[in-house]
Amino acid sequence: MKPTAIMFTRAAVLTGILAFASVSAFAAQGSKEAPSYVQPAENLVLIVADLQRHINDDIYRFAVPTDVTGQNIFRVSAARLANYMTLYPGKMVDLASMAMGQAFEKLGDYGIAGANYEKAKSSSDPRVAKAAQDNLNRAARFAGIVNKPVSQSTLQDYENDIKQKVADFDKLIGELKGSPYQAQAFLERERLQLQLAQFYVAMRFMQPYTTETALKQLKSNLEANLESKNRYLHHLLLADFHYALAREYTLLNDPDGAEFSLSAFEAFTDPARAEYRIVEQADGYPEKLEARAKMSALEAFVENVTERAR
Repeated sequence: MKPTAIMFTRAAVLTGILAFASVSAFAAQGSKEAPSYVQPAENLVLIVADLQRHINDDIYRFAVPTDVTGQNIFRVSAARLANYMTLYPGKMVDLASMAMGQAFEKLGDYGIAGANYEKAKSSSDPRVAKAAQDNLNRAARFAGIVNKPVSQSTLQDYENDIKQKVADFDKLIGELKGSPYQAQAFLERERLQLQLAQFYVAMRFMQPYTTETALKQLKSNLEANLESKNRYLHHLLLADFHYALAREYTLLNDPDGAEFSLSAFEAFTDPARAEYRIVEQADGYPEKLEARAKMSALEAFVENVTERAR
């Protein structure tokens, strides 16, 4: 194949890689670095095309994109890029590393993403080097928060460190306004909020934490993530908690005994039922079937307890 055709192939890869960095005006002009064989370049074109088609997708509000086999497109792209680098060592390392960094950044592994951007930063092409540096700076911001150590010395220290991470992502969300990576910051903040709620649920029998602390956080998570693709997960977790409280009430107050109060029991089961019903009616969401099954279990539980309490 003629050198100009080989250079054009690299140009196609470069155009895809840099499109996200708003420098996609580069079209047919290629780098002076041309591979010895065209086949590796053609493979990389296909990998980059699949990746760049979804690189700006909002994976906080919408499901992670998949390929024709139903697999996570970013995970598949990372695997294909790794295979490419193994099969063709030294071929367009800057572009392959740049694409690998983008894939891992979307997967939330900012350390590996940063390491690949660091490699791409050494490119002889100033456009690749600049885009890699910009991406490296962003990945470092995410990694600095995600990988910040969480103290295990006391419960309060653990709680405060998680809350600080949430606050750090709140700040980053503001800084990334208008960027596709704002959605990534929303996603990471939501994960931490879920972690905080789980902590409160697990520790609610130990002072200074209470059942009300856990309930407040679960409701706060729901309100803070109304646009999330996981919004029905928050409803489901809230329903599960009310269900657990209802079961705990029957353990502390035997339905066959004199101290059992049906109205107190229903104060737990009614909110659980309401939350499960919301999710049960959410067509197109994976939590729907789980909510339906849990609603059936809840109704069977309520019927059994009510019979015993007569």
